[in-house]
Amino acid sequence: NESLPAGALLMADMTLAAKIRMISPGIRVANHPQYESLTSRERNRAYYRTFTCAPPERVHEVLSKYSVTHILLNSNACRARIGKLDAFHEAEDRCGTVDQKVLQRKTFCHGGFLSQAPGLFRMEFRNPIYTVLRLGAPAASSSTAGRKSSGLQAASTWQPWLTDLR
Repeated sequence: NESLPAGALLMADMTLAAKIRMISPGIRVANHPQYESLTSRERNRAYYRTFTCAPPERVHEVLSKYSVTHILLNSNACRARIGKLDAFHEAEDRCGTVDQKVLQRKTFCHGGFLSQAPGLFRMEFRNPIYTVLRLGAPAASSSTAGRKSSGLQAASTWQPWLTDLR
C-alpha cells in the first residue's frame, strides 16, 4: 500500500476489497463490501464490468464516474466469472457464446485491457494473480499522449507475460 499515491481510490472485487479494508485501512476502497445501499450496488456493478467483454474505453468511462484512480484485477476472480455476467450488463458489453481463447482475449480483466487506447490505463503492478491498473485520461486529453513510455508501463515490457492474449 506504500506504492499507492496519497488520495488514491481503489476498486477491486468485493472479496478482495474486504481483505484490503481489513489489512490496509489506509487504502481508500471505492466499493465498500460490507455496506449495503443502492449506490454501493451501482459501484460494485461498475467494477464487475471488468469481468465482461466491454471495451477498455467503456470500462474507463464507467469507473471514472466514481473518481477511481486504480483498479485491482484478480485473475482467479476473473477466471471464475469469465463470460458469466452477461445477463447483468448491456448488450454491447456482453461476451456471448465464443471460444474460450477468444473469451479470454476479449474479457477486460483477463486480457481485454491490452486493446486499450493510449492513456486509458497504465499498468502499475503485475504478478501471476494480481494486476493493478491506474486510470489515466483519454488520449485526446492526456498530457502524455504521443510520448513513448518506458519501463514497466511500456506495453512491450509486460505483454510477453500475457501470452496468447494479443
